[in-house]
Amino acid sequence: MYKIVILLLTYFFIVSLSLTFVISERYNEDIDSLIPLTYTSDYVDFSGSTNFDDILDTSFLGANYCEINANKLYITPPLVGDISVYFKGVQNTNGVYTVTYNITNTPDKNFDIIIASAPSKISPPKFLFFTYNAVDDNAYIIYDYPDVLRKYLAKKLYIIPVVLSDTHIIKTELNFVSGELNVYIDDVKYTIYITDYDNIDITHYAGIIATDDLIINSVDTNLKYTNEEDYSSFISIMAYLIAWTVDEKYFPWMFNIILIKLPGIALVIALAFWGRGTS
Repeated sequence: MYKIVILLLTYFFIVSLSLTFVISERYNEDIDSLIPLTYTSDYVDFSGSTNFDDILDTSFLGANYCEINANKLYITPPLVGDISVYFKGVQNTNGVYTVTYNITNTPDKNFDIIIASAPSKISPPKFLFFTYNAVDDNAYIIYDYPDVLRKYLAKKLYIIPVVLSDTHIIKTELNFVSGELNVYIDDVKYTIYITDYDNIDITHYAGIIATDDLIINSVDTNLKYTNEEDYSSFISIMAYLIAWTVDEKYFPWMFNIILIKLPGIALVIALAFWGRGTS
């Protein structure tokens, strides 16, 4: 029985490793050949098919305070402090980054809309953002503050008297070439020119900073990402192959039964007999 177990283990190891290598090569070739798909408002309306990993940068903790419910994104910050939620993959159109937010701010609370940012986990973030202050009923365009204190002391580039309770549509258009920034609040346009903002390190062009509950009904923009399957690594493919199977186009299910599942069952039976001392 010992020899049978060794033989089955050797077979199982060699066949699994060989098949995983072949499937991994074919899978990676397919991924490399894919053209990244550009999604618009139909994709970021938070329907049931929305995947957090596709639209939110989950490397930042803010995504942990988000939940999709009834086709809306609910942001619920902790009792103390605010949270930043970054949308990733925003693309420009002819050099202009355009993002339209449909938000519900009930009751009337403070919130910020990120226009351009270079967030970091180890150093102060760099921001160009739209901030709404519910206390004085003003919205401000603010550039580059490193901490919460300077947010309130920083020079306000533009002041917009407005009340943003209930549901509103806020649109931002940023052109780094001309420096023109247009902000639309319910179709009312406000324009400011940014002359000293460095675009080199910017990684995110959309997001929300919330200190209180906020509902995002939709975000209309251009998102680009490559749709990848879960089993993108060599080890993951092997685990899928042994525990269940992979996509039929890479390895037919019937072959999996013959080459993997049946020998695997035989190996389990042999190990059971060997464990009981049967020779």
